Amino acid sequence: MAKNLKDDIERNRRVDLVGKYYLKGYSIREIVNYFNEQSKVDSTFFKTSTSTVSDYLKRYQERYNDLKIEKLKAEHKSTLSLSVNMCASMIVELIPNLEISDIAVILNCSEHTVYNYIHKVIPNLYPDRYKGICEILNKRSMSNLNKKR
Repeated sequence: MAKNLKDDIERNRRVDLVGKYYLKGYSIREIVNYFNEQSKVDSTFFKTSTSTVSDYLKRYQERYNDLKIEKLKAEHKSTLSLSVNMCASMIVELIPNLEISDIAVILNCSEHTVYNYIHKVIPNLYPDRYKGICEILNKRSMSNLNKKR
């Protein structure tokens, strides 16, 4: 495990650095090997382990998702007074990129309400997009089942 960093700025720098390499397509093991090799010649890099890189990636993803949700909330400020059509169109727009729980936060409603929109409102308003949305939800559901096995 990594040493306890007392400096949040340094930890955030490391989290961002690990996230940057992960987005480039490196696996966790490749990041560890690369960082350990580079730490010998470049002070930007640091010796690390797979558990530390996994932790940093989790922090990176949480920060990224929080920022994305806040940005979307700011774009759609008065969601409480949105019409049914507006909510449905937002769900259709957001479903490929966000989880149901994230959409519920943005719309300031429950996940159950989002599912009701998906299965009761969207088929009537967007019949051409409904099949694609169902495929996305099925893929995510199957992905979750595979992770549990």
